[in-house]
Amino acid sequence: MDKKSSLFSKISEQEKNAVLFDRTGNFSERSFKERISHYSEALLNSFIMSYPAGPMTEYISKEIEIGGKHHFFQKINSSFKITSPENLKIKLEEREGQMRMISDINEVIESGDILIGEAPPGTGKSLAYLIPLIRSLKDSRRAVISTNTKNLQMQLFNKDLDIASDFTGVSVSASMLKGIGNYFCFLKYNENLQKITPLTKLALEGFLAFSSSGDLSELKYYNDLDMNDITCDNEYCLEATCPFSSICLYLKVREKALSSQIIFTNHYLTLIDAELKNKFFGEYQSIVFDEAHNLEGAITDVYSYKFDFIYAVRMMNYFIHTFKNQMKFIRSSNLSTDAVNFFDNLLTTMNDASEETDMLFKFMLDVAETEKKERNEYSFRIFRGIEEKVKSLAGKLYATANNADKGIKILKEEKFRMLDIYQTLKYISEKTNRFFEGFSVVSQADNEEYAFFYEYDIRRKNVILNGLPVDTGEMFSKILLSREDVSFVFTSATLTAANSFEMFKQQTGIKNLKRHCREDSYESSFDYEKQMKVVCFKGIEDPNNEGFMEKASEVIEILLNREKRMFVLATSYAQIDYLKTKFKDKRFLFQKKEENGDKLLHLHKQRKASVLVGTNMFWEGVDLPGDLLEIIVILKMPFAVPDDPIIKRRCRVMEENNRDPFREYTLPQAIIKLKQGMGRLIRNKNDSGEIYILDERILTKSYGRSVLSSFYVKPEVADYKIFINEKKEK
Repeated sequence: MDKKSSLFSKISEQEKNAVLFDRTGNFSERSFKERISHYSEALLNSFIMSYPAGPMTEYISKEIEIGGKHHFFQKINSSFKITSPENLKIKLEEREGQMRMISDINEVIESGDILIGEAPPGTGKSLAYLIPLIRSLKDSRRAVISTNTKNLQMQLFNKDLDIASDFTGVSVSASMLKGIGNYFCFLKYNENLQKITPLTKLALEGFLAFSSSGDLSELKYYNDLDMNDITCDNEYCLEATCPFSSICLYLKVREKALSSQIIFTNHYLTLIDAELKNKFFGEYQSIVFDEAHNLEGAITDVYSYKFDFIYAVRMMNYFIHTFKNQMKFIRSSNLSTDAVNFFDNLLTTMNDASEETDMLFKFMLDVAETEKKERNEYSFRIFRGIEEKVKSLAGKLYATANNADKGIKILKEEKFRMLDIYQTLKYISEKTNRFFEGFSVVSQADNEEYAFFYEYDIRRKNVILNGLPVDTGEMFSKILLSREDVSFVFTSATLTAANSFEMFKQQTGIKNLKRHCREDSYESSFDYEKQMKVVCFKGIEDPNNEGFMEKASEVIEILLNREKRMFVLATSYAQIDYLKTKFKDKRFLFQKKEENGDKLLHLHKQRKASVLVGTNMFWEGVDLPGDLLEIIVILKMPFAVPDDPIIKRRCRVMEENNRDPFREYTLPQAIIKLKQGMGRLIRNKNDSGEIYILDERILTKSYGRSVLSSFYVKPEVADYKIFINEKKEK
């Protein structure tokens, strides 16, 4: 082994990760050397000067000494492309459901109507909407495709678009646009350089050398990095007035999106763009909402109000600290006396707002600690006795935002040149205005169109006040569906419950539109009868009874003997915790609260006969073909938590309107989520597997028929005792 190879073997995994910032676990000396050769000598010398001496710095020094070639490379554009279809058109597999869906979408695009289409796995729904959309892009027509998950967004942009372009023979320009918090901010990076370690700085500089989008999903190394120190922020962004605007990657991504024929984005940004009158997307004539079953949640989040006390106190203190330091420059500048006095008063107002926020925070902590509930409904009466203090805080927040905005105008009028003070005032104005809007709604808590509740985080000792819209359909129909010049396609593998689209139409407001809407369910090309077996249990115990989890554990223990990769889909962390105490087998992977699911999925793929026990995030959006997933155990029907404040409020409103909230809302929601969970099993024509549903209520309760009619195959019914005894004997 030569000297350099010997040094390479001593470099830590963490250091290699920093150089190979966009991947992990690929540590060949060749790839390491190749990456370093793309960095400038100035950067490498700067790194050597500031990083502790060791194998890493010695290796880089030797690379520089031998005249390592720093060659030009092509930047990877992960957010914009122009497809180049092959001369010979590709042929697609004949799928009846896909062909019908293509035909229906063609008609909807031409007529400007609405289509709701349920397309289960195996339909080929991505190409079913991409093909007619691409064909329609003539005479400056443009389209938007909105998804709920980044995984699908990236699959459509990186893979499916090229297939559709090859099939149609049409070249198309396309952009992938995510929320602003996904992108790198040069201004924040510059301000926080002192906090960033040399190793992380090396990774970030490499990332910037390679990336043309600034999408931080490409950065895999961020061990000691607070992502808030480098990510774009809507309120912080100065856009064209930022000193880094000429090199800002986020602004370039947005600019490209405005000129693209197709934009791939997410539901949240689509709703925000509609509110901002097409600021991000520009005009478009067609829009597809894929994963449309998640729209109710997206609408709820986007049009909700909240006031997070810890966050508000932290931000107000940050503003006071920053602006107090900047006041030294303002007082010593040539600004007029009136201007200096104005800014002194602004600082006083911020101090008052911070103190009153802290006072109200302590009041709400006392309330929450007395009630001892993590989520609890409230009304304006909760502030009885301190009404004037609540009004005063709202006034101080408004005054801070308004006066910060006035301060920017004063600085412009007096031709003040310190850009960082402009930036601070803009940030104060935007952020405190957001605080004011949220606090005004959640503190009055008297709007019947919203459900008001607080969240109490016992561990962090925090309280968040929330106001969530009750009728998402009314919101959505006013903001987006009112655009009659746009054709709409809503699709997902799961939009119906008991073969009805009623709940989805209610959630989106389509039910009350006079506009023409067609709806259909398309056939899958999968042979579910041959590929999937579904087993339902009787005699196992009601899942709400104490003995249920013990019996569920016995079923899981027997299925372990199959030596196949398995999902156990839970509906609560209490179920996960119970199974954790029962199974110490190393094959088990248990989801933890607030844990990123990517790491668990990676481990699941690496281990043979792995058993992943998880909740919400694993019920949908997970694609594990072949032997990566062959058994799914569903512990319980995924009904929403009955005391969830927004669910309670929506059900109460339905009862007031003489509607049945269980049959029209709670049950359909649970069926759709159940179908999502079952849909994880069969991902292609060669897959096969088994699903075990342990909730016997689908066999014993009157609503069970609605549940069973939504399955892709008729389930087998197993008697729990017979199943256990037979398997034990074997």
